[in-house]
Amino acid sequence: MASIREIAKEAGVSVSTASKALNNKKDVSEGTKARVREVADKLGYTPNPIARRLSARRKNLIGLLILHTETLEIDGSIFIKILGEISREAAVKGYDVLLMTPAGGESYMEMARRSRVDGLIILGLTLEDKNLDELKRAELPMGILDQRVEGKCCVTTDNRGGIEEVVKLLKEKGHKEISFAGWCDSSQVSHERYDAYLESISPKTERVYRGGFSYEDGLAMGREIVEDIRSGRSIDAVVCSADMAALGVIKELQGAGIEVPGDVSVSGFDNLMAGRVASPSLTTVSQDTLEISRALLQGVTDLIEGKGAGDRVITGELIVRDSIGGRNGKDQK
Repeated sequence: MASIREIAKEAGVSVSTASKALNNKKDVSEGTKARVREVADKLGYTPNPIARRLSARRKNLIGLLILHTETLEIDGSIFIKILGEISREAAVKGYDVLLMTPAGGESYMEMARRSRVDGLIILGLTLEDKNLDELKRAELPMGILDQRVEGKCCVTTDNRGGIEEVVKLLKEKGHKEISFAGWCDSSQVSHERYDAYLESISPKTERVYRGGFSYEDGLAMGREIVEDIRSGRSIDAVVCSADMAALGVIKELQGAGIEVPGDVSVSGFDNLMAGRVASPSLTTVSQDTLEISRALLQGVTDLIEGKGAGDRVITGELIVRDSIGGRNGKDQK
């Protein structure tokens, strides 16, 4: 007996379109339906009743699981932007989105089963998450932001490329003592940005401050940087792993009488509104949240519909603003 894939190939349409045609869905033209049915008859296709029942149970519902919500701020996370964009894009594709947050000690898969979602998009997964092994084994279609999990669709910004562009700009403006603020063990994003920093500078000038992506993390790292500068360490630029952390660093530097960018240049990563309106405005790497959202949604819906879905790396954009200045006679802006 012919398979749905063979029908699709012979009719010159996608598997999804062939399935919709055979199930008389409204979003397929009558001409395409007729062509697909003709091929099906010719090949002796008989629908699988079990598969049809499973398809009938589909709710066109995608779970959007946001982790570590206690650290989110309206202007302090790209998750807020991605949440809205995924919801809008899902509606266009005919899917509803169910916002989910961990509660009551349930595993992520227990939550997904209880909610009866067709697929899951996860924001905020870390390398140390206790649910990782269960996610790897799960057959539920998934799209995951910034964390690679075998068999799932991972979408991330080009973190290495973004940091390399920042360091290149700093070098062009004469900076030699470039530090990195925001390296933490649990974040794959942090590892990628830190690795790019290390590969872009001379090992003799390496200086790294451990911490996360939040404003509070930036304040703590900023205090360490101020202490190092006061003790005689030469630092003329700080590459931060996130915008909110960069703003915290700038706050501590300015509070200690260290001018930004006059004495120390500072950069971020994300292009949040808070960085645009800060003083000085923050040089950063912009993440294309619309393209990220579309890629996550496309990945999970492709998996739901039985298609393959590979990982995606989305190119960021260097946004040059006032927080980076020049050194040794180089361009001051």
